[in-house]
Amino acid sequence: MSTYHPQYGPTTGGPSKYKPALALLALLLMPVPALAGLRDAAQKVKQGVRHYNEQDYTAAAKAFAEADVAQPDDPQIAYDRACAMAAAGDVDKATELYQQAALSPDRTLATRCYYNLGCLAAAKARGLFGEKPEEAAPQVRQEGLGLLASAVGYYRDCLKLEENHTDARHNLEVIRLWIKHMQALWEERDRQKQREEMNLLEFLMMIEARQRELRASSRSMVAAPDSPQRRQALTTTESSQRSLAEEIEPLKEKIAGELQQPQQAPGTPSGPAATPAPADVEKAVNILTGLADETAQAMIAAADQLDAGPPGEAVKQQAAALEKLDQIYMVVVPFPNLVQRAIATQQGLIEQVAPIVEEPDQQDQIDFGEAAWNQRFVARWGQVLGPKAEQGLKHLETMDPAAMAAAVPGGPRGGAPDPEALKQQMEGLKQSMEKAVELAPKVQELADEAAADLEQEKPADALPKQEEALKLLKEIADPLPKQDQQQDQQQQDQQQSDQEQQQQQKQQQRDLSKQQAESVLRKARDRQRERREMEKQLQRYLYRPGQVEKDW
Repeated sequence: MSTYHPQYGPTTGGPSKYKPALALLALLLMPVPALAGLRDAAQKVKQGVRHYNEQDYTAAAKAFAEADVAQPDDPQIAYDRACAMAAAGDVDKATELYQQAALSPDRTLATRCYYNLGCLAAAKARGLFGEKPEEAAPQVRQEGLGLLASAVGYYRDCLKLEENHTDARHNLEVIRLWIKHMQALWEERDRQKQREEMNLLEFLMMIEARQRELRASSRSMVAAPDSPQRRQALTTTESSQRSLAEEIEPLKEKIAGELQQPQQAPGTPSGPAATPAPADVEKAVNILTGLADETAQAMIAAADQLDAGPPGEAVKQQAAALEKLDQIYMVVVPFPNLVQRAIATQQGLIEQVAPIVEEPDQQDQIDFGEAAWNQRFVARWGQVLGPKAEQGLKHLETMDPAAMAAAVPGGPRGGAPDPEALKQQMEGLKQSMEKAVELAPKVQELADEAAADLEQEKPADALPKQEEALKLLKEIADPLPKQDQQQDQQQQDQQQSDQEQQQQQKQQQRDLSKQQAESVLRKARDRQRERREMEKQLQRYLYRPGQVEKDW
């Protein structure tokens, strides 16, 4: 960022020199008054200017202050004092005096005050950011951008008084370009930090959350009338969508890195249930990275649609991207996390549908297509819970105590585990998996049927099935080791946030005839058959040992 000299515009170096207006000259040209106060003020201003030119800013400030005492409320003297204070480094006092002098009816003096105020705010921002603004912490960024916003406001006030003030206009452009450049750097640094610090599941969930936000933004613009605001929103969403697509390559790297690293803890017996063969690992990596590539393609297609025309087609591509991400998620997510997320999602859907069943005349308050689409996620999770539990049960038979401690939610993360507590936790995990093998197929069936009912706008038919699916999911979860209260609260907060977002993004209901609904259901079943074929190849990875992640 340039150094801003108050009256001479930006420069590349050198100390700032605040040149006080020659208030002395104006005073000397006036008739000599009878009051001694004016003569004293003129003398002090003369001394102040001399000290200022000698770069003795402390002495200059003292002289101008004495002039202000002799001739109080004089905006020119206030301006001179402000220049001396600024040069001496007292920015806060200088700002106060410039603001006072800016009230002068003299447009030239007021213009100089606003310009200098802008320079002071910009210089303060530069000092805050330091020599490496790209490394600024979020709080520093916020404070610094606030100072630059103040500088912009002062420069605009300056231009209101003097439209052709070239220095103010130049500084405005410099600030605009600097902010744009730095925001791009900050975004890239933040993204790189996320890539480095997040594990595979955390990174995947971050991408999914951002994709859901972008889809919600696109949906909100489908029925909105054309306007400059809507066009700007489309451009912003398109840019964000392309940026998110860039995260797929790091995702693929994390997939390969995590699946290819050794999964067994020291002392864990080797064998088919403990360590997949290299060929199986390579096959799993190829399938999941292929899904990641398809996700990126859908994201780019969505961005192209946002750029080309109506956002309705973009919404479809964004939904496809989320469904691909979900296929990856179902493979890498630990069993307990998947159960808890299914419960939270199903509970949220019930809370959407139940009020409509109680008051049928309020059906315009729900988007049935959107609710059905989200219900399908629960159905898919129910479909994979059984195989994931089966693989988990096989793995538990081969795990030593150290590996068990790492695999149990809420279990010890270091040191020697309590044998009795560990035994209870493992027993709970085992019982939950056995329940999943028994009940998960029914969860899938109920969730699929509820989704079909919602697609046909039959909430009264869907609700009992949703409630029964939730009941079964809770039966599966009940034996799981209880997580700490903080995690429970995080789950509730996330669920509430998801519900609020859904409420904000509700759109008018879309009509679906029975024939259309049956067509959608057939397509969904076709997709399920395709997924089953893929999942047969991924069975060995449906349960991956390791610490349970907080992802719901």
